[in-house]
Amino acid sequence: MRQLISYLLVLFSTTALWALPTLTQLSPKIGAGIGEEVEIQFYGNFLKTTQSIITYKPGLEFVEFKSKEAKKVIAKFKVKKDAKPSIIPIRLLTDRGMTDLRLFKIYQNKSIEEKEPNTKPEEGQLIEKVTTIRGMIKREDVDRFNVVLKKGETLSAQVEGYRFNGRLFDSHIALLDENGRELANNDDNTLTRQDSGISVVIPKDGTYQIAIREASYQGRDDEYMIHVGTYVRPSTLFPLAGAPNSEAEVQLIGSASEKAPKQKLKFPAKEGQYSFFPKGSSTPNYYQVINGKHIMEKEPNNNSKETQDINIEPPFVVHGVIATENDYDEFTFNVKKGQKYEVKAYARSYGSSLDAQVYIYNEKYKYITNNDDKNGADSKLSFKADADGKHRLKIKDYLTTFSNSHVYAVEVTPETPRVSTTLLTNKVRTQQLQTVSVPQNGRMAALMSVERINAKAHLNFNFENLPKGITAHSKPVHEKVTKVPVVFSSSNTTKQGYTLASVKIKPTDTKQNLEGHFEQKIDLTYGDPNNSIYHKETLNKLAVASVAATPFKVSVVPFKSPIVRYGSKYIKIKVERNEDFKEEVKLKLLMDIPGVSASLEKKVPKDKTEGLYSLNAN
Repeated sequence: MRQLISYLLVLFSTTALWALPTLTQLSPKIGAGIGEEVEIQFYGNFLKTTQSIITYKPGLEFVEFKSKEAKKVIAKFKVKKDAKPSIIPIRLLTDRGMTDLRLFKIYQNKSIEEKEPNTKPEEGQLIEKVTTIRGMIKREDVDRFNVVLKKGETLSAQVEGYRFNGRLFDSHIALLDENGRELANNDDNTLTRQDSGISVVIPKDGTYQIAIREASYQGRDDEYMIHVGTYVRPSTLFPLAGAPNSEAEVQLIGSASEKAPKQKLKFPAKEGQYSFFPKGSSTPNYYQVINGKHIMEKEPNNNSKETQDINIEPPFVVHGVIATENDYDEFTFNVKKGQKYEVKAYARSYGSSLDAQVYIYNEKYKYITNNDDKNGADSKLSFKADADGKHRLKIKDYLTTFSNSHVYAVEVTPETPRVSTTLLTNKVRTQQLQTVSVPQNGRMAALMSVERINAKAHLNFNFENLPKGITAHSKPVHEKVTKVPVVFSSSNTTKQGYTLASVKIKPTDTKQNLEGHFEQKIDLTYGDPNNSIYHKETLNKLAVASVAATPFKVSVVPFKSPIVRYGSKYIKIKVERNEDFKEEVKLKLLMDIPGVSASLEKKVPKDKTEGLYSLNAN
């Protein structure tokens, strides 16, 4: 216990008094076109000592800092000419640490700025039919843009905004003809969620008006982009998945065309999710690469007599559409008794209109399990086969709706051992402690979690590409333990700077062929009700930086005897301050100690050099 307490006590004053920087907004440019130069204004706190810009993806080239102030930094960038449309996660690095994460968009079109006044119909701003508009919506504001179009052209207009403002911007967009008659409108949709979008085949030559507002007219200086063009804008693809290195003709479902266009798609060699950009579009559709046999449904297959028998064991993927009233699709497949299997649906989160619900039955129709939304908007479940022979997979829409855009891919695989890891914080809805900033000649502790699926193993962490001079220390993670502290240490000669480190986790037993990786989900967008999370950004690299030394040191006086059950104990904390630092120091336990209650935070007043932590083993 003595060793555990010393390990878990982490210096927290860098966030309270040493003031880690924060980044609240990028403005006025939340995006830029390929090949454009742009000045990005970063707003936040404690930014004056900004040293560099951290970008998690390629595409942006830093040119220079134009100015640095405590609450604002202006930096000049170029969007590379070979960049692809993408969203770039960004942080600033100062001499005290890294800021919150924010997002920057790279798109295909040239940019123009919204020009006020443009609220009244007669004030519409004239734009070209292929462009991206950057604007801002205030309270009770409507922004209007006029565009000249010809009969038969397809006009698509896609808003992007809800990921970029920190709080939810729920946009509404409409297209009106010269008489003010509304031809199309959209608030939310299955592909881009709260980012509205429309796609319309123009009925006759004329000047049309695009109108954007906050859905309930409650704009709060919300920034947005509208990508306007004469491109096909599908809501989803069919099929949604393919085998590695295969090629398929996919339908672009939900486009404005009367008949869904088709396009050949080459599926990459590596499994995972990929983006597909229709020609001219700056916002993607998505598809999955899955290893295994891919099988198309054959109607009719929606009752026990019409069940489609696949007659193979997993792994496989079935593809289909819930296209008619009371439709459900049923497949039978081969299983082995006692084998665990995983089932994962790809539908709503890929732009499909289907709210997939998946059921598993045995051959005699004995119910085993079902799921609706375990994997975000899509189904995910696991089951153990109760007998050799056949089992049944049934797919339906949760609300019994149907259409040609209710497409799905459902993957069934044997459950294999796997592990993964991420960085934890006990703060709710915050980015605090989501990076590792190590003071020179100091330490920082991070709480890492481990998830095991069908795996029983002691595990070791391995950190690659750490900044030169920084080392990571962790003990093996016991097979029954799910979270563990890792201590990062720096020497006084370590240069300030950062890297995006790779984190791997492997069994201590080298005979076990198993490796897990790092995946971190950052909460970015909040809204009603109750500050619900509307967008999370997923990172697969851990940002680690060497920063300036703190003006104090903290040490823990070791126990002379253990804490016993039903007993209590004090930990003595000593604080050694530099001569020019006279402030209080706040300390925080990184995690709860099993079986022991303790106050998580403790302040050492500025006139004191010692503090006591109270522990209770009741």
